[in-house]
Amino acid sequence: MSLWDLTQILRRWGWLIPVLSIVTALSAFVYSRLQTPVYRAVATIAVQPARPDFGQSQAAKTLLSSYVQIMSSAYGGGDLHQPSASRVIQALQLDMTPEQLRRSAIFSADERSLLIELEIRSYDLEVAQRIARTWAELFIEWRRTENQTLRQEDQIDALLVDQPVASRFRPQTTFNVAAGALMGLVLG
Repeated sequence: MSLWDLTQILRRWGWLIPVLSIVTALSAFVYSRLQTPVYRAVATIAVQPARPDFGQSQAAKTLLSSYVQIMSSAYGGGDLHQPSASRVIQALQLDMTPEQLRRSAIFSADERSLLIELEIRSYDLEVAQRIARTWAELFIEWRRTENQTLRQEDQIDALLVDQPVASRFRPQTTFNVAAGALMGLVLG
């Protein structure tokens, strides 16, 4: 096929490329608008040892993963004071099961900075913020209770770094439209 034949094909069918790009971008836009928005709220908790020595810092790092496990439990393992999903539901009087709430929560621990991050996803922005804040506050309260049985120098405190930050998680309309337009270019 010669260059001349290729230009003839492009002249005749070249209009199809931008049309497909526009159609797929519009489809992605409509799809994004039809989705129910999901919001996320993130609470960050700092875990601070009472002494800044190496041993106490290592103990705090070791305990971080167990703190995440304790926080992520649905029922608190029988301990009524543990920060569990059922306690959050009880405190906020939510209409859901602990398992449902647990599925909407993502916990992570950063051993380098001694931070626990709690992410809640919900269809309601304010509910996501309230859940994240309450769950973090219950954990902090639990740490204070646990610290009462320890000597002052052996205590490990927990502090809420800032109020939970909430934002729209999905749909990401701009990204979807750009991906749709790119897909249209590829198809064209």
